[in-house]
Amino acid sequence: MKKAILVAVSLTNDESLVNYNLDELENLINTLDIECSYKVIQKLSRPNQKTVVGPGKILEINELAKTLQVDYVIFDDELTPSQLKNIGEIISSEIMDRSLIILDIFEKRAQTKQAKLEVKLAKYKYLAPRLRLLNQGLDRQGGGDKNSKGSGETNVEIERRRIQTNVLNITAELNKITKRKLQEVNKRKENKIPIVALVGYTNAGKSSTMNNIIKYTNDKATDKLVFEKDQLFATLSTSNRRIVYDNTEFILVDTVGFVNKLPHHLINSFKSTLEETKQADYIIQVVDANSPYVRTHIAITDSVIESLGASEIPEILLLNKQDLITEGDGRLKTGKVEKLHSNKNEKDTKELLDFIVEKIRESSLDVSLLVPYTDGKMIALIDANEKVNSKLYVNDGVMYNITVDPNNYYKYKKYDATKEKVS
Repeated sequence: MKKAILVAVSLTNDESLVNYNLDELENLINTLDIECSYKVIQKLSRPNQKTVVGPGKILEINELAKTLQVDYVIFDDELTPSQLKNIGEIISSEIMDRSLIILDIFEKRAQTKQAKLEVKLAKYKYLAPRLRLLNQGLDRQGGGDKNSKGSGETNVEIERRRIQTNVLNITAELNKITKRKLQEVNKRKENKIPIVALVGYTNAGKSSTMNNIIKYTNDKATDKLVFEKDQLFATLSTSNRRIVYDNTEFILVDTVGFVNKLPHHLINSFKSTLEETKQADYIIQVVDANSPYVRTHIAITDSVIESLGASEIPEILLLNKQDLITEGDGRLKTGKVEKLHSNKNEKDTKELLDFIVEKIRESSLDVSLLVPYTDGKMIALIDANEKVNSKLYVNDGVMYNITVDPNNYYKYKKYDATKEKVS
């Protein structure tokens, strides 16, 4: 296993946050089979523009890297091209940053065509301004030698043009995928099928929650289960599943997990995937309630949701992994709607489904209508625009049971055939 030194700058007196970031970075590099040999933290009022840490500290890190014989020195924050250049002139080990680590993990995990394209796009955008410096990046893309410092001007320009062409081609292809997916989402909305999105920090239990719901509502639908594993970024694809429970239908969406300091290139590239979150009627933010950093995870997820323009969507905070809570009642008192949950408990899955259905029904109205055969326009309107639960041809007309938006009830009020009306 290759070895690395991790480096971070502490800009505040909150050492726990810096330690958390480095612990998370260690988990990230472990995913790539890299072992952390040492962690370096320097307190500064602001990062050094040339080398992130101070000039004395960067020389210490170089000596430490030689002594420990590490393969990499990895910085917790994204390095600018000039910082990468300056640090590379001092430290002989390969230089990386958190952004590149995350991009490498995403590249390793991507399975679907869309995910692979999105990761490629993000990586091209990351590499473009670093072509002269990040030779290992060029090697990953199919050219260059990481032991040879500095490609010639001609080679760099050729590589830059190749990347620009690839970025344009991938963007065009992703736009087609996004357009098709939005058409699918709009079709669901036209059919009045609510969309419920599971979002949250990576490894919080979103996929497990989705699988429990699938198995609870249809124990024969094993082919519909999504991939789940106790690891960071186990899945990078959005999965949609039709769920029917208690005579209520909705689409459940499992989204890609978030992490602290997610590279902006990656967020931009994954917008076609994350777009489904924006289209949801309800958001269930799944959190690991047993994590000591649970509030940090919530804040990070909230910031991504806000960046997507989805912060106004009604949200449920699902405090997962309650089976691991040993102190207190597990509630966080965030001001959001909170629900205690454990994927180890089938009863909790049922309660979550009941909760989802209750929320869906709060914004919908089931009504029975009797529409005379002579009113063909109304029959056509209902068939085309409303969710029809049942339709029966009787002597006096068409008997409907439909689910409607309460704001649209006025259109059908005179046809209302509920028991109260009939009696």
